[in-house]
Amino acid sequence: MLRKFVYLFINEIKLRQALLFIVLAAFHSFGGALFSEDQCSIFREYNSSDYQVINEFLLKYSRPITLCSFEGSNPVIAKKAADIYKESVFVVVNGKIKDSKNVIVLGKKLDFNDMERISECENCDVVLVRNVFYQFKSKWRQNLELIYNLGNYIIIELPSTNDDNQIPAREKKIVRKIEKYIFENKGMLFSKKTNPKGKTNVFVIKSTNNVLTRKSWFSKVVADSKHIIKSDFESKYLLKYRKEHPVWIKSKWEPGINLLTFKKCGGTHPKSQSLLNSLDRIKSKHNDCMPNNFIVKGNMLKMIDYEDPTHKNKNTFTSLRRYYLKQLILDPNYLNVEKNFLKFYKLSCFPKGGF
Repeated sequence: MLRKFVYLFINEIKLRQALLFIVLAAFHSFGGALFSEDQCSIFREYNSSDYQVINEFLLKYSRPITLCSFEGSNPVIAKKAADIYKESVFVVVNGKIKDSKNVIVLGKKLDFNDMERISECENCDVVLVRNVFYQFKSKWRQNLELIYNLGNYIIIELPSTNDDNQIPAREKKIVRKIEKYIFENKGMLFSKKTNPKGKTNVFVIKSTNNVLTRKSWFSKVVADSKHIIKSDFESKYLLKYRKEHPVWIKSKWEPGINLLTFKKCGGTHPKSQSLLNSLDRIKSKHNDCMPNNFIVKGNMLKMIDYEDPTHKNKNTFTSLRRYYLKQLILDPNYLNVEKNFLKFYKLSCFPKGGF
């Protein structure tokens, strides 16, 4: 009798081990594309705040990041995260937020062309999309494809389509299509969440896009781009190839977005005066003082591209260039950005006018 019991007990252990192996194998084949083995975490089911779910993912980063928030008018998660991750930058699209040192607000209602341009010249570490159906309506697929190119990781929150979750049948049908799109792009279910508003699922997609097809908003599209982004949870930098110096130049990637992107998308925060004040504090400037070499990093301007050897010559940030840059920053009309930018371009083409 004892021998039979031991035999059954050993077989049960083997069965459990086999089941565990199957579960782990399935998880690695599904989630392994997203995280390395030491970073894997099977999705969790929460009965807590919206923020706690997203924070589980943000904790994977050991460096400052740029997070772009498509949360609608009340970006609750971006607000909370900005208070905690002080060195990171949070770009809020069409949201309302009070003064914050590390939040950028884009006030323009972005159309498809805007979204396409942003996805070509910007790269965020995380893009958070909530209420996809309500924000993008029937054009959810086109917009998600552009957002897929905008970030390294795309976090999408959708209402659960379980029968016990009371959502309209038409919306449920579209949500299932969005879920299918997510899995087709090797996305994974990161967590399930229950709150007073109902049940929601949080998905994560790892984007395979690692190039900038435009250097900045007004640059031409380059099919075979030489601007390559190297990014993981610990570091991020840009590799670019210059014909003048046939080597790859490695540049540190700063959190934030380009000044031209900020202006073309109707940036409302930080205020123009904050940007001008920070401009006056930039002491070290190189010889390519174009607006596209400034980024908005929270509530201040920061100059970039110091690593480029062609920029090591004298400082060309003359009083005329400073005047034009201030004009570009102060002009509230996003339709005038290109006109103001062309003033710089003419100075670069005809140095005698600006040096």
